[in-house]
Amino acid sequence: MATIEQRSNLPETSVQKPPTWTPLLSSTAGAASRDLRRRWFASTTVGAAVAWALPVVVYLLVPDLSQWKPAAVLLLAAMGGGAGLAGLQACVLRRRLGSFVVRDWILATAAAAVLEWAVILLAIVFGAQVATWPVFTQIPVVASGMLAMAFALGIGQWFVLRRWSDQAVLWIWANAVAWIVGAAVFVAVAQPLIGGGSPATTFVIVVVVLGALLRGAVIAPVTGTYLVPVLAPEHLRLAVRCSGRSATREPTRSALHTHGCSTGIARAPAPLARVTAGLRSWARPAETGVRGDGAKLV
Repeated sequence: MATIEQRSNLPETSVQKPPTWTPLLSSTAGAASRDLRRRWFASTTVGAAVAWALPVVVYLLVPDLSQWKPAAVLLLAAMGGGAGLAGLQACVLRRRLGSFVVRDWILATAAAAVLEWAVILLAIVFGAQVATWPVFTQIPVVASGMLAMAFALGIGQWFVLRRWSDQAVLWIWANAVAWIVGAAVFVAVAQPLIGGGSPATTFVIVVVVLGALLRGAVIAPVTGTYLVPVLAPEHLRLAVRCSGRSATREPTRSALHTHGCSTGIARAPAPLARVTAGLRSWARPAETGVRGDGAKLV
């Protein structure tokens, strides 16, 4: 009994930190963030360019958009572009979140793209009529359309991302800022080149594609900057379980976030659960960086 009391009275400093723990953890987290940013930049740059250039090119090639068939073709192009963007982004998210539902991400993004281009279509078809309205009527209509275009994608993808992160609301603002900055870049590049005269259609399409790539190259780092904290381990709603080479992460509805492979503790009887929790807190997995005696390892 004396031995047990002596052990229980040992100061916390008696547990030595592994000398390589903190540098290893920091370098691993930094490498993971850089890899996430790099992959996200590549996929989102290409995906955002496709999502924007495809409906713009269709707009340049189709006849009068006041007819329902050309309008439907434009919206289908917007849907296809949104699906392409979502598919490329989902490839990156799938690497980070093992059970990420790609289908939901694609559906949410495609629906947001259709809404965005539906607003643009309404502005193209009815813009001249709206311009004749009184100013106090124009302002709320135009403001509503701008807000819908800026926030459609962020809100649509937020509905999926919120299942994984408690900071998913940042994603709404990330996409709003990215959309505004990206649209400004596209207009600044494309408008001077195709605004004057009557350039050939091929030249216009080339300018649109290059402008869309620049727009995507602006959107990607903006959203990638927000994505890192959104997917930070401390903000994920996760149950971690061991699976072969590495841990896979899945969303959980339980308030108890377990670590390692001992997820069955939540269903254990109360005394056994307390004993098991004590053992697990002494040798908590490296992901938490905390020992059961209170000595922080990070």
